[in-house]
Amino acid sequence: MMLVLLAALGCGLGDDKPFGPGGSDDTAFAPLDCSAEEAGAVYDRYIEPVMTDAHPNSCNQCHLSGVDLAMYVQDTPCQTMACMVDLGVVDLENPRESRVLDFIANGEPDSALITEETLQREYDGFLSWIEYSAVCQEDVCGTIEDPCSSASEENPLDSTIASPLGTCTEADLVATFSDTVYHWIGRCASCHYEGGEGRTQGYDGAPVWVDPEHGLEAKARTMYNVIGAGYMNVENPSQSQLILKPLDEALGGVYHDGGPKIHSLEEATYAAYLHWAETYAACQESR
Repeated sequence: MMLVLLAALGCGLGDDKPFGPGGSDDTAFAPLDCSAEEAGAVYDRYIEPVMTDAHPNSCNQCHLSGVDLAMYVQDTPCQTMACMVDLGVVDLENPRESRVLDFIANGEPDSALITEETLQREYDGFLSWIEYSAVCQEDVCGTIEDPCSSASEENPLDSTIASPLGTCTEADLVATFSDTVYHWIGRCASCHYEGGEGRTQGYDGAPVWVDPEHGLEAKARTMYNVIGAGYMNVENPSQSQLILKPLDEALGGVYHDGGPKIHSLEEATYAAYLHWAETYAACQESR
């Protein structure tokens, strides 16, 4: 999930890294094959799973934070790596000192969404890609002038680079999410954000996924939480956990500690949540 993962670059650095070198396979590239084919295979092996698997990723704790994602995600993996080097978040001279690894490691493994396994997998995947690029970037990619400006406005992502948003733009999806799910966020916020009143009344174990600030970034962060936590079902939108959890069990919902919030399929809340789920699923169809 390149867009979401690179959003973690907006996180602040922690003083200590809870995860570190050692998880990556240091022998994976012996002998190294600095060819375009192998470079693609390395990218697919270590970065593509982080972008596309169903596990939430560490950026769900930091989200957008004002980051211009297009500044990092370029037309090709070569350009993306070159951009990250240019911006100082990757160090090809000392791969294990790359700041992007600090950003990933800054996640808290005891959060509701992020596990130690999640963080270690992302850390190892990025470290492996950086270590390969440290040896092969120049041979495979050559010199890339102005790498962070390589993405075109017409097609900012190469078709081989997966996005958690599918074929839809971030702006359009955030706008839809704002008009649908976030419009009714008051029904969820009490238990599902840190500091919510419900968390002091026995529901402190509820997963944290709501940003209650109501600004555009808060809505985007909440949307990415919903996606990254796996609450959407693109094969069958009406069966998304985002819908089933608040839905009365008599209507096909699932058990919810806070009790049912939607008591009729005719409710505006249900229609709004379903519309968002169907919109998001449609964005994934042709990716």
